[in-house]
Amino acid sequence: MHFLARPYLLVWRQDHWQSYYCKDYFHCNTQANQRDALSVGNVSIDDALKQLAELLPSHASKPVAVLLPDHWLESDQFELDTELPQSLYLMAAHTQASNVTRHDAQQHTLSYVVIAKSDQSLSMYVAVLLKKYHEIFQQLGIKKVFSERAIQVSNAHSWRVLRSVMRPFSSYQKDYLERRAERNSRMVLVACIALVSLSGIWGSVVIRNLTPKAVDTFKWPWPSVGHHQTHVVDSLTQLRTLPVNVRLDDMLVTEDKVHVTVTGNSSDVQVWQENWPDRLPPLEVTMSEEVL
Repeated sequence: MHFLARPYLLVWRQDHWQSYYCKDYFHCNTQANQRDALSVGNVSIDDALKQLAELLPSHASKPVAVLLPDHWLESDQFELDTELPQSLYLMAAHTQASNVTRHDAQQHTLSYVVIAKSDQSLSMYVAVLLKKYHEIFQQLGIKKVFSERAIQVSNAHSWRVLRSVMRPFSSYQKDYLERRAERNSRMVLVACIALVSLSGIWGSVVIRNLTPKAVDTFKWPWPSVGHHQTHVVDSLTQLRTLPVNVRLDDMLVTEDKVHVTVTGNSSDVQVWQENWPDRLPPLEVTMSEEVL
């Protein structure tokens, strides 16, 4: 099945595309392979894209990324101020990209990686790919496009490390800082909602465990009553004989007694109480001071 296929990369070698499983690519990324990647090829990126469009249908699944050789890109490496916040790395890459390409910023995409040369020294490698080519890769179903030279400069030794240290080619958005802040706010909100939900679930479990088991009693208004509580059902049935000019205000039924609070004519209530069946729990009546 496609979703169980091993992830692989497509790499340009000797004027044609070659596939490497991610682990194998980094394991075999020798100096010889690096020379192959950096050597100037004879095939243009336009012809390579046509070749790629013919190649992909024969693969059961799409590659996780495509690695491009240096001669299809414009690139530069420069010193980076160690005091520069990471949130501004993309802006620095965009500024440098504008210096290495003659194309307008709206016409290109960029990728970058930051390299720590020492504790006190940083450098950034920036690669530029024309946006029209990046869009073709996207149309072919390639989600991530990287510069192979940037991978070698970064010394990434696994696909996991590569994804964490390098940004794939993408368009520069002037409002990326605002987008980043908005995304962070959404993540905080989602985390808060999840925390509240988990706290609510935990609280309900604790309350349920601390709540004592229901006793065999009945309170008015009537909750759900089990069929085994025959004294409750029989007592309620007897309450139907309550005089029409008497109002039932409250009621408590247990196996030992039936206690009711009523409002109305006391003499009628007394007659009704005297006729309470002996088979039922004893009846206790409290008269309300209210007058109907």
